[in-house]
Amino acid sequence: MRTTLLSLAVASGLAANAQINEQWDLCPNWTATDINGVQHTLYDYLDDGYTVILDMSATWCPPCWDIHDDLVLDSLYNMYGPGTADEKVMVFLFEVDATTTLADLNGTGPNTQGDWVTGTPYPIIDDASISQQLSISGFPRVYVICPNRMISAGYSPSVAQMLTHVDNCNTTYKADTPNDATLLHINDQLPCTGDPFPVNIRLQNTGTAPLTNAAIQTSIHFHQAQPINLVPIDTLFWTGNLGTYETVDLVATYADLPMGLHTGVVALLDVDDDAVNNEIWMGPIANTVIHSTQVTMEVLTDSNGAELSWFLIDYWGSWIDGASAGSYANNTVYTHSFSLSDLSCYNLMLSDGGGNGLSDPGYVSLSVNGTVFAQLDDFNQNNDILQFATDVAAAVPTLGGQPTIAIYPNPVSAVLTIEGTDPLEATVLNIVDATGRIARTVQERSARFVIDVEDLIPGAYVVSIRTGDRTHHQRLIVSE
Repeated sequence: MRTTLLSLAVASGLAANAQINEQWDLCPNWTATDINGVQHTLYDYLDDGYTVILDMSATWCPPCWDIHDDLVLDSLYNMYGPGTADEKVMVFLFEVDATTTLADLNGTGPNTQGDWVTGTPYPIIDDASISQQLSISGFPRVYVICPNRMISAGYSPSVAQMLTHVDNCNTTYKADTPNDATLLHINDQLPCTGDPFPVNIRLQNTGTAPLTNAAIQTSIHFHQAQPINLVPIDTLFWTGNLGTYETVDLVATYADLPMGLHTGVVALLDVDDDAVNNEIWMGPIANTVIHSTQVTMEVLTDSNGAELSWFLIDYWGSWIDGASAGSYANNTVYTHSFSLSDLSCYNLMLSDGGGNGLSDPGYVSLSVNGTVFAQLDDFNQNNDILQFATDVAAAVPTLGGQPTIAIYPNPVSAVLTIEGTDPLEATVLNIVDATGRIARTVQERSARFVIDVEDLIPGAYVVSIRTGDRTHHQRLIVSE
């Protein structure tokens, strides 16, 4: 595990042209006067412990009117707004189209869906400048602003769901203890691989006392593997001085990742007053680089083949190929070939319309010249992803200084072969099933292992090979 010492200045704000509309972006402060002449300042409400909901609408906008007319925000404000027993929610309706008038708000103008004023219990502010501060390009837009001044969520169509957002803000992101650091994920990650793979994070002081240091660790576990087994990768040490709700943006790294698809975890190592906000679970990250631009995709559908859909996109989000729901029959093999660009990143996005994933023995695999480099089988959720990069000219990677290792065939039904360009000096070679149970163990020094796996239960496994001070992991599929 490597360590990095960093000391960065406090991030006092966002760039003037930044897009302020993502989760965990800082919501800028504003002061505005409502249609009844009362002045309001956002940060005053946040500092008083309120979670603030901003309904950014235009009087002529039908979806905006739908949100206003369903009375979810009215109910939330009446139950939890100022003057109630809990007093934890503040709601504002912003009319943010500069061309509309007060008559439109009252339902008598030419550009309106109805009367927005009568019966609305919370303040209405007619001010287009707030929309410009938030870089809003379309309506409606609903923001939930936590007491820590960060955008937490958007609109949910029920009081219970909105209250969940509010309670999360109040219990997790409010400065109510002296020593409390918070990690926030910045939503600008690359969709592919790198070495080291950068992870942009925001460290915030959500304590009442100054925050002067933090140790932040990046870890991984194999994507969807059970039980969860976190493998530390890198540690970042920060020193500085953050007042309450001040932030600093940092870059942690994932270096020397084992090959395959992983779920990344970033966590504070320091013990503080509130552990619930000390950890970020990221989406899948990959360390799969192929040395070809010719890729084959193979699909074996399950008994609900029509539910499976997929699309392949590049780094810029450009469409490469795809299949919509209803394209496939049940329990059938399909093959697709792609000619891709060199030095590019790709995402294969998979979706199951039935919500029950792709059942065994179904799978989706990606291969080059018959060698599978990425595969998903028996995923038990609605969506999943395979990620990889192309680099034709690069030498075959040595997996972080280890001998080049080949594991074949994969999928395997009877005999598995594991070969290295040099003796692997394996102190332990394990084949681990999806529950974490070791199904096979070999302890010997050899350049070639031949292992009988015929009696293993079909499914997903991880081959773990310890060579010197490093461990190589590779996903293995045992088929019938």
